[in-house]
Amino acid sequence: MERKGATLIEILVGIAVLGIVFSGLGYASFRDFTRRQGVENSYRNLLSDLRFAQKDSSAGRKPAGCIGVLNGYSFGVSSCSSGKCSSYTISALCSGSSPVNVNQVNLSSGITLGSVSTFTFKSLLQGTSLATGQVVNLVLTDPTGAITRTITVSDTGEIK
Repeated sequence: MERKGATLIEILVGIAVLGIVFSGLGYASFRDFTRRQGVENSYRNLLSDLRFAQKDSSAGRKPAGCIGVLNGYSFGVSSCSSGKCSSYTISALCSGSSPVNVNQVNLSSGITLGSVSTFTFKSLLQGTSLATGQVVNLVLTDPTGAITRTITVSDTGEIK
């Protein structure tokens, strides 16, 4: 007798194999999505922090603990290894006191920031401490190095 069709067990095995294949593809896509979101969230936070420092510096707004004349707000990276940093600090620079930390951020989920030298947004719309024509590229990277976002700060204080 000739057999036409599949048995219930064959159908169930086929469905199980398809389920395993699709769940593997779904996991890979989800993993890439979470990496992209991690870099994007860090990018938005860094951009917000830089604009805060720029705005407060331009307005001459001093934080508590800042004594004397406000010279500006500085940006610096820390916890660096092999040119990759896992945190940054924004500090107010005042003539009569040591730098006052305004915000210290530890980047999450293995996100790193390329090593950059410290720069300052000078007070009262005087630009930055960068040399004329110099720009700083702040590059955020995911743990695999495949996903990056860049923020550029110019000598005039423009943030892109």
